[in-house]
Amino acid sequence: MDKITTELIRTEINGITSPTVDTVFEILKAIATLENRIERSLLLNDLAKKAKIPIRDLRAELDTFLPRDATSDFIITENIVIAHPAYDVNDLFMSLGFKEPIIEGKKVTDRNFYLLAHDNKFHRVDENTVQIGRFNVVFDERNRILPTIGERWDRKRLEAFVQNPAEPNGVYAEIKQTIQGFVEFQKDAHYGLLAAWVIATYFARCFHAVPFLNILGKKQSGKSRLLELLHHLCFNAIKTKGVSLASLADSVDGVRGVFLQDQAESLSMEKYRELLGILTDSYTIGGGKRRVVDFQNRERRIAEFETYGFKAFASTKDVDTDLKDRCITIAMVRAAKEYPYPEAHLPLWGTLRDTLYRLALLKCREVKAIYQNTGRNAKQRVRELWRPLETVLTLEGVDSAETTAIYDVFLEAMEEAQVGLSPMENTLFEALFRLLGEESVRMLSAEDIRQELHGVETGEGRAFKNERSLQTWIGQRVTRLYLYSEKLPPDGKRQKYRFDREHVVDIFNRYQIGSEGSKVQEPTTDNNGRTGTSWSTEPHDSEAKLHDENPQPTENFIEPVETEVQDKNHNKNNCSEPLQPLELLCGQTQQVNADGFLIENEMIPEVEGERWEF
Repeated sequence: MDKITTELIRTEINGITSPTVDTVFEILKAIATLENRIERSLLLNDLAKKAKIPIRDLRAELDTFLPRDATSDFIITENIVIAHPAYDVNDLFMSLGFKEPIIEGKKVTDRNFYLLAHDNKFHRVDENTVQIGRFNVVFDERNRILPTIGERWDRKRLEAFVQNPAEPNGVYAEIKQTIQGFVEFQKDAHYGLLAAWVIATYFARCFHAVPFLNILGKKQSGKSRLLELLHHLCFNAIKTKGVSLASLADSVDGVRGVFLQDQAESLSMEKYRELLGILTDSYTIGGGKRRVVDFQNRERRIAEFETYGFKAFASTKDVDTDLKDRCITIAMVRAAKEYPYPEAHLPLWGTLRDTLYRLALLKCREVKAIYQNTGRNAKQRVRELWRPLETVLTLEGVDSAETTAIYDVFLEAMEEAQVGLSPMENTLFEALFRLLGEESVRMLSAEDIRQELHGVETGEGRAFKNERSLQTWIGQRVTRLYLYSEKLPPDGKRQKYRFDREHVVDIFNRYQIGSEGSKVQEPTTDNNGRTGTSWSTEPHDSEAKLHDENPQPTENFIEPVETEVQDKNHNKNNCSEPLQPLELLCGQTQQVNADGFLIENEMIPEVEGERWEF
């Protein structure tokens, strides 16, 4: 009866155009007849907004219509927490929701229930409202379909946890070992990275941003097998080959689970533009929301669906560039031996998910605390996407050597999609540093810089048709990269700029793929005008003095590396791509070129007489 009355009252409230005292009083009388305190409070908030009357005044008037036994504790309804039924985390509690089949009369139907973790206490709730201290928690079920308890956890295991919430140990090692038994990766660190990713999916609401996976490989390389494995292990995972925007939003919003898509190369098709935009935006907790107009009971409402969460895409080709920018790319090749298929019926999955659910319920607060102090050795989006993995590795006590190895493969997988300086932009910086020489300040025009660009050819079939177009490009880059410190009055027909060495070095450093807050040595140029740089482990200090152009090696700097440009055609315009060492999480280094690709040690030729200094 309450539900019918509630809908009628809400319809009356939404139908108000010019509120009168009599109209408001009649609605307040109707609200007072409701037994559910939470429904009364929600309707009162709606009425206050629609009638533009302070809610305190409405509460005072409502009290006059309520029976005495209802007014004494009405104040508690001010503190209402609206929670997602499938999974929610806040400062008050953590909750998980499931559905279970029950028999009503002679029919089988589903009933929702919730597991609440609050102040190290765990209990099951069978209603969609519960009181925690002075707060009333309402699970906003709407039309959401929760995961079935038997498919993801197990009723007996859940009840055993409530009775004895024992803390699981060695979860990371167990997940990692399981992955090793079903798929083959080219680098051992990928197993640890994927194990941390799986565990992190159970803490998604503790993070502000999460990394996606892009599982890339030819047919029969194990991509679908890996997705199936993730489907069994990850939190409320949904696996599909094709999806519409509506079904994506409904599915992910309904269970707040991990979205897994096979054959994801199709996302680059024009008809999936809108879907791709939502997916790209859904790596942050406030992004990827879909809003639709919903008509119910002659009422027009805006319904909102969220798509935030962990996602994995398997494809034979690169996914869209914007989506790839949020992904950890894992390249797969055909396995050297036969591995068992991760069949759905294996009891192993139920055991592992039981361990993961226990870990999530017991360690949620600790994860939130660890997360606040992560990512100090990365920057920008790389930092955002690394933090959840670092949080899990810290939680599980993974040693620094293994953490560094995982960070290495993570960074290698991320670098290809990160935007740095192009070879031509590197050449522009080299020219500026040559022009500045030993001077700290110099006034230059775009033409001055053009004349210093060594070996950049112009003409038909070249990148620049003539010297004028090259000069225009220089002016655009100087402006877009904010390379100048001051724009000076034109000198005749030429626009001049004031360049400060310290400022140019600072801009150059910002586009290097290194640790956030790391101090980057001023780029040096060799006899051929090529640049190099190195990272110090000391904290960044914008007031720190610039290092000498040829510093003596110390324990904080990387030793010089012998190399040469590997391809004459690649460097035909002398657009050199300096190898730049990267300071990693635990102090180890690898080399990357200007396009962000890692250079393995065995790939660096040792050529006598050719030496680049960093």
